[in-house]
Amino acid sequence: MTNGKQRVLQATAGGKPDQIPIALSADWDYVVRAGGGDPYDWMYGGFDRRVELCVAAHRRHPGTALMRTGQGRRADEPRRLVEENGQRWLMDPGTGRREQLVPLGDPPWTEFAQAYARELGVVMDESAAEVVETRGDLERCMPPILSSAEFISRGYTERTEAVVDALGADTFIATGYFGLFPDARFSLGGFEEAMMALAGDTTLVEAVLDRHLARYLEEIEAYAQVGADGMWMRAYYEGADLVSPRTWRRVLFPRHKAFCDACHRHGTQAIIWFLGDCLPLVEDIAAAGYDLLYVEQGRRGYSSDPAEFRRRIGNDLCITGWTWEHDMIADDRPAIAHTVREQIESAAQDGAFIYGTTFLTAEVRPETVDFMCQEILNAGSALPSAA
Repeated sequence: MTNGKQRVLQATAGGKPDQIPIALSADWDYVVRAGGGDPYDWMYGGFDRRVELCVAAHRRHPGTALMRTGQGRRADEPRRLVEENGQRWLMDPGTGRREQLVPLGDPPWTEFAQAYARELGVVMDESAAEVVETRGDLERCMPPILSSAEFISRGYTERTEAVVDALGADTFIATGYFGLFPDARFSLGGFEEAMMALAGDTTLVEAVLDRHLARYLEEIEAYAQVGADGMWMRAYYEGADLVSPRTWRRVLFPRHKAFCDACHRHGTQAIIWFLGDCLPLVEDIAAAGYDLLYVEQGRRGYSSDPAEFRRRIGNDLCITGWTWEHDMIADDRPAIAHTVREQIESAAQDGAFIYGTTFLTAEVRPETVDFMCQEILNAGSALPSAA
């Protein structure tokens, strides 16, 4: 009997496993909810608690075969959670000072999520980042390029290592937080500035992209050394609804190919999550060397129908199915079942298919995802067996 990791590898190789692999993509707050915790656990419970929640959330849902894990270090928690007599406290280990935590109530914990982002110093305003205006700014304004050995020694791979230890025997572990144009956008001063630069003389854009790529190549090697199976590239703001395919092929394609080549050189697979109109680029995505194209629902009038992708690319590229974000939040089970069966019947007949999701947040009930997973397993079992 094959396990989840083997099924993913069969599908990404263009084959048809005995069961459609399921690859959920979840934000931290959904992981917390599905793992049986609350945001205090994630924010203050420490490294091991975060790993515990990630593993529990993955194991909760039937048929899940691919898990994405993020960066995390053991020694990154200056405060810790203390529980006494049914009360929860936030203690500063340096001073011993304690602050009682108030109950958060039911999900989706929107106010807490916003406060969490502020506390972590998340840059909500793109213009707040240091801007690269000339080549001379590259080293000063952009993240340092750590060697793979230093990346590991600083602990950046520790969460991936822990998840690999817990789940890696039977689950495909994807990791990394790579994103060529999303990262370049911040380096260039924001979305509008980056798009204008991409529409004109692209010399500086390409220099910024290459600097980010050089960092990625070291991180790919590091993650491969600790046992990751695949690397996760975010392709946001790159779709044909925003960037002409001609510009994409000239500026972004060579960097995507270099990313894929590095993944394969280190024995891992390359996964691209594409948010935008990628149908006109699907042959290019395959030519770059990606093993899995993770498709999101259409959001600006373009089509993300897996059947159209299948007609366009055949089995030369493994693709994902997806369910409508609103249907998942509303727990609209008839609509979810309809989408699952329609996409499996139209795009999964010959394999090279994995069922994914749009990004899951705590707005989605875990029971809804349980239902979706079971519908995928049921619909997949009705397909003709592989020869």
